[in-house]
Amino acid sequence: MNSDRREWVEELATRHGRMVLAAAQRVLGNMEDAEDVLQGVFLRLLDKRLEHESARDWGALLRVMATHAAIDLLRRRAKGKRQDSEVLDLLPDPGARSPVDIIEQRRLARLLREALAQLPPGEGEAFALRYFEDFTHGQIARHQGATANQVAVMLHRARRKLRQILEPMLAPSMARKD
Repeated sequence: MNSDRREWVEELATRHGRMVLAAAQRVLGNMEDAEDVLQGVFLRLLDKRLEHESARDWGALLRVMATHAAIDLLRRRAKGKRQDSEVLDLLPDPGARSPVDIIEQRRLARLLREALAQLPPGEGEAFALRYFEDFTHGQIARHQGATANQVAVMLHRARRKLRQILEPMLAPSMARKD
């Protein structure tokens, strides 16, 4: 590996590291795993020559890489049946009103992450980019090499599958009635 490449990756890490970490943390729900994803994303840039080296929007590309790596980590855990109880986030959500609300919100977030890991890769990535990273259908389409209409279909399928996975786990009063 040459020093120019190392400097280039260090510059990207300095400029976009916080954003990559935040993207991974939103998908994974804990900082320790998000830090692992952060390292992995920038190590990938060091390890191989990407055809995206002249990417127009490095921030967007790195968010996609982080989201994809985070979903892959969730999938590996689900496949290995290592569904250890995760350490709860230390910071409560400011919108939660009571400790019971905070615990319930964390339980729902954990269930969503576990369900997300069960989706096909394209659908899981599209869902995470849309709802965790606030990408538009067009932005997702560009990153996945699809059309905006195909992304809309993927998102519809992902929401339907997530509903099917999550409804049995949720209390009947919270389940959506179709």
